[in-house]
Amino acid sequence: MIKEQEAGLTVAEVCRKYGISPASFFKLKAKFGGMDVSDARRFMQLKDRDASYVRHLPTTDILISQQQMGRDRLNIATNLRVIFTVETNFLPNIDYEECFRRGIHVLTLGAVFALR
Repeated sequence: MIKEQEAGLTVAEVCRKYGISPASFFKLKAKFGGMDVSDARRFMQLKDRDASYVRHLPTTDILISQQQMGRDRLNIATNLRVIFTVETNFLPNIDYEECFRRGIHVLTLGAVFALR
């Protein structure tokens, strides 16, 4: 839709074709302009994932993840007690100082060896 307007269709023609208002068109253009379809799809998936975190974090006790857990997300996760990070090292994707201050344990899964 945005590409069509950039290719020469007027905003009015694009709006009529897709049944949207000019205000909606410009809002979409501001949000997605310059992105191709795969970029826009990825953006929406990340937005959906963030919405899922906001919805579920307040009741989460244990989190198994490698997602960003900055102070803003930790503040939402009022019941969180343990984060199992699925990386084999401690990446800078978690606010470790805030976890320590709040008593949230951050554990990582390391290589496990067994002898027979």
